[in-house]
Amino acid sequence: MIPSSDSIHVSSEIEKIPVLQDALIYGANASGKSNLIKALAFVQNLVMDNDSLIKHGNDSYKFEKESINSPSYFVLEIITDGQLYQYGIVVSFKDSTVKDEWLRVYDCENSQWRTIYETKRGNIAAEGADIDSSNIDRANIYLEDNSSKGNCLLLTSLSDKPLKDDLLSRSVRDVYQWIKELVILFPNTQYNLLGAVAHDIDAVNDTYRKYFNMFDIDIDKIVLNDVDTSSIDFPSPLVADIKKSLGKRGKGFAMVHSPKDDYLVSLNDLGEICAKKVGFMHRYSHDASPLSKDEESDGTNRLMDLIPLLGNIVDNGRVAIIDEVNRSLHSLLTHKFLKTFMDQISSKENKVGQLICTTHDILLLDSGMFGKKEIWFLDKREGKSFLYPLDKFNLKKGIKELGRNYLLGRFNGIPNISNIANHGDFA
Repeated sequence: MIPSSDSIHVSSEIEKIPVLQDALIYGANASGKSNLIKALAFVQNLVMDNDSLIKHGNDSYKFEKESINSPSYFVLEIITDGQLYQYGIVVSFKDSTVKDEWLRVYDCENSQWRTIYETKRGNIAAEGADIDSSNIDRANIYLEDNSSKGNCLLLTSLSDKPLKDDLLSRSVRDVYQWIKELVILFPNTQYNLLGAVAHDIDAVNDTYRKYFNMFDIDIDKIVLNDVDTSSIDFPSPLVADIKKSLGKRGKGFAMVHSPKDDYLVSLNDLGEICAKKVGFMHRYSHDASPLSKDEESDGTNRLMDLIPLLGNIVDNGRVAIIDEVNRSLHSLLTHKFLKTFMDQISSKENKVGQLICTTHDILLLDSGMFGKKEIWFLDKREGKSFLYPLDKFNLKKGIKELGRNYLLGRFNGIPNISNIANHGDFA
């Protein structure tokens, strides 16, 4: 997501290497959009929990026979704290093992990558002397331990260790934190502020109310009502998990989502679960009972997930990736959500934060909000997906009528429906 000269929205100029603030990815169904995001989620999950690799034993590429036994490569190039890093993992899904892992930092002055470590070669800080020798010794111990386990990552092993402050410790800390804080939303992901209502329901209501007004949703406030837990059909394993989790934390709360309702749960002095049901009071409901989650529209529930995301990206400079950003939303609401993100980022002095979305909303192409490098396409040919930006095409008429030209197949990345592409139904 590196900008071109005509990119409209670019990260803060204080960054040594600028990146796009936003990008839209288009493509046919089954073109690979979700798989692209799943690959990022795989890396995040593996870094956070090395044992998660065992759950992916059948995830190798299946359209080439030799790929089933071949290693898979995952490489991220990220900017955090003003530095460009490359983090790579090579895994074998066949036997659930990590074959290689490396961390590099880009030397802007000399225009080259510098290796901090590469586990396959057993090298720690192979190209420099500004890493403390005690950190190198400690990293080598973990490297040796990890080699016997097969599925462990050095980045994870070093992330919580009290290392001396040097290039190794800073790089590990920054890259691990970036991966940890990466926000990924799939169509059914629930990401909202409701878990914070127990701590400050007024602040949560203020946040949601501001955005609900902006998006023409007439919810006035969120309310919590005590419920008898015997009337809630919590599965026994879930009850056990809640008690175990909250018991470890001492006093605390957890948000439990169900298809019909959301509950804020806690433990009483006897260690039994207490629950409050989350409800939504509308401006026109007067003294009527609050509505439950399943009585709200799919679009309103989707906005419940998207609204706090705006604050997280803008206030904390996070990177967020949303699969099907337009799911359950009117085109005007999708447009408003993206425009709000852009306006809020632009109003900050330090314009750091990035939003990458997949979508099928054709109207966004002609909205004028996005430059040619901010619009991307995924096209699948012979079982392989190719990602490329709009600016690879020579557009003689600028970027007008993009939606129509996209549906005509001039940028590829559409379903192979011959009667549309060949007979010009959209001409």
